[in-house]
Amino acid sequence: MITVYISADSIYEHSSVEITLTSESPFSVQVSGEIITLSSGKRKPDKPIIEAVKNNGAFQIKVELLRWLEERTVRHTRGLGPQNQYGMRFYPFVSSFLKGSITAQKSAINSVIVDLPDDFRLIWYRATVKSPNGKAAKLDHAYGPKRSKYLFTWAAEDKSVGEYAIKIPVRLGGSKILRLAEFPIFYWLLALVGVAIAAVQNKPSILVAAIAGVWTFMLRQWGVSNLPQRTTILTQGYIIAGTVILLWGVIWWKSQFWGYIMIAPVLIVTSLLYKSLRKFSYEGVLPELIERYWSKRIAKIDKRQARHGKIERGNRTR
Repeated sequence: MITVYISADSIYEHSSVEITLTSESPFSVQVSGEIITLSSGKRKPDKPIIEAVKNNGAFQIKVELLRWLEERTVRHTRGLGPQNQYGMRFYPFVSSFLKGSITAQKSAINSVIVDLPDDFRLIWYRATVKSPNGKAAKLDHAYGPKRSKYLFTWAAEDKSVGEYAIKIPVRLGGSKILRLAEFPIFYWLLALVGVAIAAVQNKPSILVAAIAGVWTFMLRQWGVSNLPQRTTILTQGYIIAGTVILLWGVIWWKSQFWGYIMIAPVLIVTSLLYKSLRKFSYEGVLPELIERYWSKRIAKIDKRQARHGKIERGNRTR
């Protein structure tokens, strides 16, 4: 029987995965994807088949591959570009599939172990690893403080020689979403209360100090968010939240009546945001309205950056 160990350090589209296959008896496999390095094993001439080599008493294949990670596609694509995928621009809502196939020869696969950093989680009830006869593996989880292992196994009668299909949705982990999204929303609500209290004091200096304090905290939180790049949905969220804080303070300063009227919309928006976070946790996607808005924004930003890049290149060639 073959044990398959799949390890990845990131879930972005062009990240590599390392697959180690071990068995007590000789075996050979064919794996999907693009091989970067083959550190253990022997490729057959003119054939996409890898034979295991004996190493420390066991037969082993160890290979590093591309095209095993595929970022999730948005529901309404817009031409070509980063606006179509839940990649860096959607941070922290990064969502992908660990997707590939392993065709086992001479021996069946006993188990598949997926090893991911704690920052990432698979979507439990949507993860599937199927044996050649179409039987889905049973899933178990071994938590670790830095990395977690997910174990896929079959009953003895469900194992066989042939192609094992792997399709595992993965996303940014819950603890990171809590720190980057849920906690800031909770703080934003508290900040709205504080700014409203400052506004009713009828002293502009107190209100300005309260808003400035909130902005300073938000800027600090944004700075420590480990952004993969500047243009992300998280950055957009901080901009919108900061603008709402300012408008909220002005409304309460001008009229407490309208301030109280605005409480209901704020609570509704907050409820919808938390529902959006739950949807992402369960399904790996955002609500269609948010997804469509941000995809459209990315398309505009990317087009502007491309146009600016062409102008810069043109100036350098003159």
